[in-house]
Amino acid sequence: MRSNGNYWSSTPKADSQNAYNLNFNTSNANPENTNNRANGQAVRCVQHLLLTPGSFLLFKTHPVASRLIQALLATLIALAGSYHLQAQPVRKDSISMKVYFLQGQASIEPDYRDNLYQMEAFKARLSELVSQGGRPASVIVRTAASPEGGVRRNKELCVLRANSIRTFLLGLGSIDSTKVTLVPVGEDWEGLAGRLRSLDEPWAGEALSIVLGAPEDARKRALVALDRGAAWAYLEKNVFPDLRQAGGAVSCVFELPSAPAAGVVRDTVYVRDTLYAASPAEKGKAPRRPYSEGRKLLFAARTNILAVPLANVGLELPLGRHFSLGADVYYPWLPRDGKQQFCFQFMAAGLEARYWFGRKRLLGHSIGLYAAGGLYDFEFDGKGHQGEFTNAGLDYLYAFPLFGGRMHMELELGVGFIYSTAQPYDCFAEGEKCYRRVGVQENVRWWGPTRAQISLVLPIYGKAKKGGGE
Repeated sequence: MRSNGNYWSSTPKADSQNAYNLNFNTSNANPENTNNRANGQAVRCVQHLLLTPGSFLLFKTHPVASRLIQALLATLIALAGSYHLQAQPVRKDSISMKVYFLQGQASIEPDYRDNLYQMEAFKARLSELVSQGGRPASVIVRTAASPEGGVRRNKELCVLRANSIRTFLLGLGSIDSTKVTLVPVGEDWEGLAGRLRSLDEPWAGEALSIVLGAPEDARKRALVALDRGAAWAYLEKNVFPDLRQAGGAVSCVFELPSAPAAGVVRDTVYVRDTLYAASPAEKGKAPRRPYSEGRKLLFAARTNILAVPLANVGLELPLGRHFSLGADVYYPWLPRDGKQQFCFQFMAAGLEARYWFGRKRLLGHSIGLYAAGGLYDFEFDGKGHQGEFTNAGLDYLYAFPLFGGRMHMELELGVGFIYSTAQPYDCFAEGEKCYRRVGVQENVRWWGPTRAQISLVLPIYGKAKKGGGE
């Protein structure tokens, strides 16, 4: 069989005793050879391969060859199945998120602007799509820097910011790291040009010409000098904060296994500049925007509920993001009415300077220096003291939002020094005059806790300028 072989066909020749067969040997092959069908036999597989010019593949039964053919068939079947799965119709959905960064910073600050809202909305929508059987097909993270700093530092910042966002995304547990593409674009001159086109400032046209036409290394110098520095100051306050964002930020494309069921009405829900679709069952589940978003905190009014409620009032004025000045007045005044030997009269005023550790104005942890002074008259059961005092110290205060940020509550404890001089007096009959004790004066000096407050705070907001806000 190694030198001559036949592979038989079931097709008979006209004489019915012979049948066509493939006759082959080491030098040629005849596909229309005929022999008596009684001689029919088949050769099933190759023994070896002859690849010399003019030769053909010869098959002979062999275990290794049989396993090779089985593996080849299994591979073909798997490829066919994969093609079938890929050919199934899928629908695509997408979610996006903006992240804002502080100047010169690469870490994500949830309390800065509406970062927390954006992150929570992204996580909620991601969980919804995953629960529907979706999987992220691609995630693009675009980061940019405003042109304030040096070119090299801004490029480094973009890379660090992109990695910060990547860390956040991978921490959600539903996104494969191989699907995430980082696009640090460096200084966002294109974004600045877009903002300049929308400005109504007298120098905006000239600034746009500089951005579009001047060499990159000369743009900053020209913008800083424009309008004697007024243009650059305006951009720093109102435009650059928006450029310190991730641009289109995170753009995530999802593939879902099938189209939504027929008859389901879908609404369009806007998340700032982010658009996503939500089914009716999910409406209202997106996190609420912070009350302070889009507003500028002007000052805050407060009252200490540990003292006589509403018999004291205070005001606090934020200075920048981390400092504030405050003033408080206490005026509970309960005089003796002639029928009782009891009075409580107190009038005091105080000032404080405070440093806030958080990014949110008048919220979070803080320390302060305070000073106060006042007059008092306390009487009970015919004996009383009239005097004055001064007080100074250091305190710790923690403030947290109430009712979605519409109010705050402050918890405060201070230690310091009190000095007081008092004149004791006596009342011998109800409704009669009181008499001071001649030659008697009490002096009090005290080191220790001197201040404790639980205050309800009402923040007063104004409309923020474009590009500003909390």
